[in-house]
Amino acid sequence: MNDFEQEKFFRITRPPYSSRKGRSFHAVQIDPDTLRNCNYKRNYIIHIVENNSDRLSLILAKGALVKLAVKKQYSRRVEHGGILTVITPQYLDLIRPSGEQIVIMLGSHARFKGVGPVKARTLWSTFGESLFEILDNGDIVSLRKILSENTAKNTIDAWRSYINIDAMRFCNAHLGLSVSTSFLVSDYYQQETISKVSEDPYRLLAFGVDFNECDRISVALGFQLDAPIRLAAAAEEALYCHLSSGSTLATRYDLDIWLKQLLNIPNNQEKTECYVNQAFALATSCENILDVGDNELQSAGAFTMEAYVAQRLVNLITNPSKLSIDEKRINFYINQYESKKCFNLNSLQKEAIFGAIKHRFLIINGGAGVGKTTLLDALYSVFHVNSDNKCNAHGA
Repeated sequence: MNDFEQEKFFRITRPPYSSRKGRSFHAVQIDPDTLRNCNYKRNYIIHIVENNSDRLSLILAKGALVKLAVKKQYSRRVEHGGILTVITPQYLDLIRPSGEQIVIMLGSHARFKGVGPVKARTLWSTFGESLFEILDNGDIVSLRKILSENTAKNTIDAWRSYINIDAMRFCNAHLGLSVSTSFLVSDYYQQETISKVSEDPYRLLAFGVDFNECDRISVALGFQLDAPIRLAAAAEEALYCHLSSGSTLATRYDLDIWLKQLLNIPNNQEKTECYVNQAFALATSCENILDVGDNELQSAGAFTMEAYVAQRLVNLITNPSKLSIDEKRINFYINQYESKKCFNLNSLQKEAIFGAIKHRFLIINGGAGVGKTTLLDALYSVFHVNSDNKCNAHGA
């Protein structure tokens, strides 16, 4: 096994920061048994190249312990004879400490706020190996013997990141998902991650994994291309593809276009058509897809959002405005605004201001440059001045 294939162990010394096409963090290499620094003259920058890497800052805080396999690296000499090595990992895991290693982690990890080296040592001397069970079980009562209630709760929350190391490794190293996505999935499903993803890999669509990648994982897990979970997922994904193009409703013709792209079998149109027909049949019985009549389908999410917006509009339209500003005062406020800005609003803009005051729901539309933003600024000014005057009147 050469140097590029070996697993290396690190402690993060600075929280991740934005870098080119991803996020990076500073680290030192540590001995996996003692967690002590291996070489004080060597420093590392771990660079994770991913689009959705922002969430890493929540997990890979200062003091976190990680294990990784090196994909590529390069080194250069820096001041005072030191060496800086930049590593792009093939995969990355959190390290769950054992024995007294937990003292180092609890005492240095930025997510364990309020603990610190002294309290970490006190926790270990008080509970010993049972500290791991206390943390795993979320036993705040026991931690309260040493820590404040808020610190105990925060410690339990931070520890959950380490409970799911097996889930994280399954997603990242076994399935080949990105580090960020692996954190997202394992954090959401917790101890059920492996079972949930194994029984339906297309659940990963909800975490930003594209359909082709889900197909790759599905095949690796032993599913066939005509598996019902794949075809049902394709129907739902087709609806969301159509939604992204600007329409919440889709006819069979609309979905047919998307499904043929998702389920395409190269050089086998007959099998592709068969899969598409099966996907349609499964779509009508899927709880996440609604048949809204006239041979049109809609995702449950889009239907829920539209229903909420529709009800909200009804409430706004049917309930009268509670604002009471007379026409003379509105004109006075508009004149104040025009004098301050040194230009006059046109008749339609003034009409829209009166309409917004009279009605709880009003649509302001128009092309670029017609004055929509100016109108909103003027409307805000009228409301703001009227509110200030009311406050002054009450104060008087």
